[in-house]
Amino acid sequence: MELLLSVLVILVAARLLGEVAERLGQPCIIGQIIAGVVLGPSVLNMIVPGPETESLAMLGIFFLMFIAGMAINPARMVRTGRMASAVAGGGIILPLVLGFGLGILAGPYFIPGFSVVHALILGICLSISAVGVAEETLMELRKMKSELGQIIIEAGVLDDIMGLLMLSVITSVIKAGIGNALFSVTGILVDMVIFFAVFGFVGVFIFPKLLKWAGKLKSPQSLFGITIILVMLYAVSSEYMLGSGIIGAFMAGVFTRYATEKHAEVENALLDRFSSLALGLLTPLFFVWIGIQMSPGIITAPGLLLFAVLVILAAVSGKVIGVYIPSRVSGFRKRESLAIGFGMNARGAVELVIAGIALQSALITQELFSIIVVMALVTTIIAPAAMKNLLKKSRPRLKL
Repeated sequence: MELLLSVLVILVAARLLGEVAERLGQPCIIGQIIAGVVLGPSVLNMIVPGPETESLAMLGIFFLMFIAGMAINPARMVRTGRMASAVAGGGIILPLVLGFGLGILAGPYFIPGFSVVHALILGICLSISAVGVAEETLMELRKMKSELGQIIIEAGVLDDIMGLLMLSVITSVIKAGIGNALFSVTGILVDMVIFFAVFGFVGVFIFPKLLKWAGKLKSPQSLFGITIILVMLYAVSSEYMLGSGIIGAFMAGVFTRYATEKHAEVENALLDRFSSLALGLLTPLFFVWIGIQMSPGIITAPGLLLFAVLVILAAVSGKVIGVYIPSRVSGFRKRESLAIGFGMNARGAVELVIAGIALQSALITQELFSIIVVMALVTTIIAPAAMKNLLKKSRPRLKL
């Protein structure tokens, strides 16, 4: 009964503050995170983080990543893969270097006990991009199917996957110990090869047949039910082999899109049902859960506040400059290249997931976690406004 009451309170607060955020021109997740801060120990202390709410929250992020995977068109991804890879490379390397360097040079002065691991986690979080925020803005600007829109989504997803894999490596090395680091990393690489080979094969050759068979069953909910099972199978396998279920959930979305791309009505029906389940119930629980764990009062100290500002500056400059250069080389105009940079500058679900996992695994401190969440909020607020301003005067490019 206590869990149900907590879920009810969370959903009400998330819906109310999410609506306020959208009316102010901001993504709904901003309001949901603020709802978590208000409900949590920092303000009202109405909701205390527990294993039950955490499990529901992680289930929500699995389905959110599945939806993000369904937004990727595999055929277009093949045609734009080289360009997206170049943009993703710039978008992950420079922020990673700046975040790690800032952590090494300045971290110990602001947070006692700040270590190399803390600096690595900070760099990884700066290298992440919020695909959902960019996707929502691109849809509003009617540029989702443009070459620019496809590059932002693909490059952002590649950045997220690399960030999750780096976190998996760090976590495994720490658990195994420095002496067994080489063995641990080798094991992760082997697991990666096996996972992508096996589940890539399943996705290309078995997914279409399974979904076609599910559509012929008598129960009208069979297709939706079988797809949920596949998503969870991929997520659980990815969690076990790679240390994060998010990668598997995203792959399940890509292969579901691949299996249904010739049947638009099936694809749209699945997308509608998963969107309703995830966005209506589960993902608000995740973003409120992130807010509940945040302690904004921690960074009000002058030293930590300055460090937070430095982190935000490193995040914005690293992502925008890192993406701008390969975008220009790839043939995009100046305003478009800046728009791609700011579109990938938002940090959202995956970055918060990485920070949450790192906090849960005792890889970072509460102070650093709160600074990372504040950075995610600020960059997420900046991204839509910058994209709209840069793209509204941009001449349209040919659609793919």
